[in-house]
Amino acid sequence: MRLNLWTNVNLMSLVIRIIFVNLKGHFLSAQNADIDLSDSEFDQCSAFECAKPWPEMFRLNEDLVNTTNSGYVISNKDFILHRCRSSGGCCPNVAEFCVASKTNPVCIKFEYQRYDSTRIENKFIMMPNHTECGCSRPQTKETASLYEMLDRCDRTK
Repeated sequence: MRLNLWTNVNLMSLVIRIIFVNLKGHFLSAQNADIDLSDSEFDQCSAFECAKPWPEMFRLNEDLVNTTNSGYVISNKDFILHRCRSSGGCCPNVAEFCVASKTNPVCIKFEYQRYDSTRIENKFIMMPNHTECGCSRPQTKETASLYEMLDRCDRTK
């Protein structure tokens, strides 16, 4: 269906008349579009301040697990860890990012089976769980590292 120029202008006019919804759920018309975003009513940063970690779903990737032997299958790969989000935690200084200020090692259990065996073993990896967040200037970029599979869940090797 082809739209003529008048229809396009009307559609653009409709798009321009965006209805703003503030955090309290009140509707504002396009005539009130001159909104002072520094007003506390519209301070979205305070609603997403960098304070607490958020739960996130992760999937264990076989490439991240350091195994001495190949030919294995890992089941129950999904797990939840808490993370401080640089995109979801608001910091007052634009040069700072929301990062973990405290972490706690968490033991993740998964099932491990070699292709040439019917025996299923429980294996574990230790991963950092963010427990507190804070605003900080980035020190180094976090890189993926290999996690060693453990036979038990103690914090010593």
